[in-house]
Amino acid sequence: MTHEEMEQRIIGLEAQVDMLMRMIMSPHRNNADPQDHALETRHPPTGDPSMNESMLNTFSAKQIATVQLVVNGKSTHEMGEILGCAESTAKVHIRGYMRKSNTTTRHKAGLHYRRLIHKMSAEKHFELTEVEIDWAQDPSKYPSTTSMLKQKVR
Repeated sequence: MTHEEMEQRIIGLEAQVDMLMRMIMSPHRNNADPQDHALETRHPPTGDPSMNESMLNTFSAKQIATVQLVVNGKSTHEMGEILGCAESTAKVHIRGYMRKSNTTTRHKAGLHYRRLIHKMSAEKHFELTEVEIDWAQDPSKYPSTTSMLKQKVR
């Protein structure tokens, strides 16, 4: 097998993994199997808790919010509406998270985030990020955080 053929196979496999991750992470699954949830949480944390905390601390609040929205299956358009910004701005935030986490797709970024916060308390998460750990599930539940996230920064 040539190097070029190997690269093409890898690209195809990555696309298949991305599709499977979308299926696993989608909150709109029909007839959800409890084992599906096990697939989502089977990955261990990325290291010891203090390393996870220091890494989580490197992301901006908007990067955390956008990756939470990815985990909750939101489209870029929906992210822009929720954050009160253009789709392109939401993409900038998620790409920033991807760059800092060394991930190549938004779905891998979502998995990375889930591993970082595995077993983290809601209080510690808020202390490190200024965003509630469950903010993306219902932004209207946290009006002050949502308002802060919608502010334009120049």
